[in-house]
Amino acid sequence: MKRAIFLAAFAPDVPQDVKEFMADGQVPIQLSGILAKATLAAWKNKPTWYLVSKDDQIIPPDNERMFARRMKATTEEVAGSHVAFIAHPDVAARIIEAAAQGVRH
Repeated sequence: MKRAIFLAAFAPDVPQDVKEFMADGQVPIQLSGILAKATLAAWKNKPTWYLVSKDDQIIPPDNERMFARRMKATTEEVAGSHVAFIAHPDVAARIIEAAAQGVRH
């Protein structure tokens, strides 16, 4: 992704030094990662959690909500960018902790 687009759209809510580090650390995407077919979607038979980024400029938030509904995911929303888990680590950590508690039956 072009650096200027990354800084403005991918991670606008991340501190400048962190998003510059992230932008500079990008590597080209592997075509095999896009073309590979999943043989089994774990979300179809395992509990799932989803953090919807309400200010995401990369994946429209309504698409994220649709993904979460399709997975029947426990969902939380945060006013954050595509990398809300970096901009709001407290929210991401709370979801991870809830997921860990949720699967310990």
